[in-house]
Amino acid sequence: MFHSDVKRLNNRHKRDVADRSKNWGKKKFTPNAFRRTEAEPVPEETSQPWNHVKNDILDGEHEERNAERFDMNSAQAKEFRRQREQNHRRNIIETSRNTKTKWESFDDDNNAAETSESKTNPGKKNYKETMTSKTKRSIMENPQNMDFTQRNYLRRKLTKAVMTQKNDSLNAAIQDMKRNACKVHKDQIQPLNKNNKFRNN
Repeated sequence: MFHSDVKRLNNRHKRDVADRSKNWGKKKFTPNAFRRTEAEPVPEETSQPWNHVKNDILDGEHEERNAERFDMNSAQAKEFRRQREQNHRRNIIETSRNTKTKWESFDDDNNAAETSESKTNPGKKNYKETMTSKTKRSIMENPQNMDFTQRNYLRRKLTKAVMTQKNDSLNAAIQDMKRNACKVHKDQIQPLNKNNKFRNN
């Protein structure tokens, strides 16, 4: 190191000391923020009481069970659905076996066929049978004033009689009614409709 370099360093040091002494106390001192250079010590785990440990175990098991319970794609849920469908089909088959078979009638006289229930209880009459007997009775009691049910019953009987006769014409049915003294009241005779193309000429 040369003599000139040493002199230059001394002059710089003197200038720094002079500047510091001149500006001393003018700028407020602000210390640097504290920074920990070492890692924080790890606290030692303290042992929990047994009741806390037991509660944690029970809560974990409960959450696992609930998760499996609401999982509809799990094997247990699929097995449960399959078993439920089998039970439902079995119940339907059992109820259909226990219900009694009802047979419908093909007769035109509107008599209901005997069901298995009426076979077991022969004294019990069907609703349609009682209505038919009431209709017969009311026609015989008051033939002038017939309601729709009575007229319908009489129409069905006439149709059956006409279709079963060998001479199946309407004139033969009218002649048969006249022979059996079936009279029509004058108020019930309706005028013929000339525009009816199905009317017998």
